[in-house]
Amino acid sequence: MGVESEREVLEPLSPITLSLSTPKLTLYIISVFESEIPFNVDTLKSWITQIMDCLNPRFCCTMVEKDRGELRWKRVNLNIDDHFIVPKPPNGDSDTHDQHVKQYICDVSLKPLPMDRPLWEFHVLNWKTTCSPATLVVKVHHSVGDGVSMMSFLLDLAKRADDPTKPISFPTSSSASGKAQFKNFRNVFSSVSSRIGGLVSGAWYSAIDVVDGLARSKLWVQDSNIPMRGPPGVEKLPVRISQATMDLKEIKMVGKKLNATVNDVLLGAISYGLQKYLQLSLSNERYKDPSVILEGLKVTSLVFFNAREDKGLQKPEMMFTSNSKAPWGNRIYFFLRPIPFGMPKDPTYFVKQASSSTKRSKSSLGVLLGRKFLVFKARYRDPEVAASSFYNSMSSTTLALSNMVGPKEKIAIEGHPIKDFSFFVTGIPLSLFLSVVSYMDHVNLRATGTKGYVDTETLCRCITEAFQEIKDSLVS
Repeated sequence: MGVESEREVLEPLSPITLSLSTPKLTLYIISVFESEIPFNVDTLKSWITQIMDCLNPRFCCTMVEKDRGELRWKRVNLNIDDHFIVPKPPNGDSDTHDQHVKQYICDVSLKPLPMDRPLWEFHVLNWKTTCSPATLVVKVHHSVGDGVSMMSFLLDLAKRADDPTKPISFPTSSSASGKAQFKNFRNVFSSVSSRIGGLVSGAWYSAIDVVDGLARSKLWVQDSNIPMRGPPGVEKLPVRISQATMDLKEIKMVGKKLNATVNDVLLGAISYGLQKYLQLSLSNERYKDPSVILEGLKVTSLVFFNAREDKGLQKPEMMFTSNSKAPWGNRIYFFLRPIPFGMPKDPTYFVKQASSSTKRSKSSLGVLLGRKFLVFKARYRDPEVAASSFYNSMSSTTLALSNMVGPKEKIAIEGHPIKDFSFFVTGIPLSLFLSVVSYMDHVNLRATGTKGYVDTETLCRCITEAFQEIKDSLVS
């Protein structure tokens, strides 16, 4: 195991990346791939060694301090043994190791990556589970890139299982195009045909969002202190992970009938499912009426979104061009979405509320201004100050949510067909993180919750039951 030698110094870290690389806030993206066959370790290791150096420069870089403490990317020679980990199978007579795999993933997610070498690891688990004979866990420091960057990396890393010569395709969004949405954020007030009422409401919503964002960044405003929120420093506590699966065609069917996007349907099911979960977890002898239990609760979800002008996925080499409208890196921010509580007779109420909240968000400049302010603080004041604001904004809410669009076809990694895959993020100062990704004909929802504060198995069951009720109400 040799020492990685210096090759070249690249550009400085971006402001948002600096904010995600501080002692206050350090995030990791964990991707989990379930293979249909055991991984050939030697083949996979040799292949990664050959392609990683040319596939993406960020995976061959470390952070170094230059003049005045400025952090820059330094390109180094890659020592694959530092990044390719193959743990021994667990002891025992059992044929399947579901709990061992889950526990291994949870343990890996909390272990910091060494900062003196490229910030990623591949963990190959040839441990049979009830779902697959092998699992690949890829851990990447968030400073390397955000979810869109990682999905772009996957686009280059994997091939179509049915025909490797054909390109991987991704489903198109049923919402407005990414470029149109971006312009809507930036130019709410520029349209000549805008009505006065829309201008006034847009200005009002923008002012509310800016004030709310500022108050949360100072922890002047926080969600209700319910047990599932966890204590300060919750991001360092052990976690549990669970997963739920929903049919993508059924989600689109619900969206079509309610004139809502796929995201709206998912947010509606999550909101309704979270209400069901809270009713179960907060019920006691004193409060037997669910409406009394939930009355007055303030619960907010922090929803990450892609802030690029072009929302489509591109190959990494295109994302690194100077004029790219979908550049590599951390082009993310978040908006805050209150979780609606109520006891409606029609469960589609939650999807309609999600759709209404989406339209309201698009009429506000608050999110764009909030991101610009965070970038300003990281660039011209101190990344630690920006990280503290980011940290406080997240910790003032109850849960975080991120969703990604995945491949329409089955993919294969160096000849290993991937049965399923999912992702999640650790280091967020919340006790609950929900990640959603589509793959082929279904959607995977992974719940990552702090042990002792969130029962992820029950929560996933509540969300799938909620979606089923929403779907059944439309059929009936």
